[in-house]
Amino acid sequence: MQNPEPLARLIVFSLFDLTGYDMKILEHPESHIVKLDDGSTWQIFPGDIDHTLSWLPTTELRLFEMNDGLASHALINSDDGTHVRVRPQGEQWPVEKVEDVLKQG
Repeated sequence: MQNPEPLARLIVFSLFDLTGYDMKILEHPESHIVKLDDGSTWQIFPGDIDHTLSWLPTTELRLFEMNDGLASHALINSDDGTHVRVRPQGEQWPVEKVEDVLKQG
């Protein structure tokens, strides 16, 4: 497989669905932070924030564990299949990898 699309890579490399169910957004006070109804709070990768612009309180998300060297997890929108890379709130993003990904567009 040559250079698969990001979602394809996510599905291939996802270890497992951590929740087993869809979660709703409890709070989305800043564009890069989301709190889910299970009480977890996640930082959204800066390059993925545009995918969150259509999120509503009714948007259902699933949390998947992954480790692509950038994010530890992903949130997948159950409605449209889009995903965002996330880390638990408070964890630091690997600066060099973030810069590399953002430069690539």
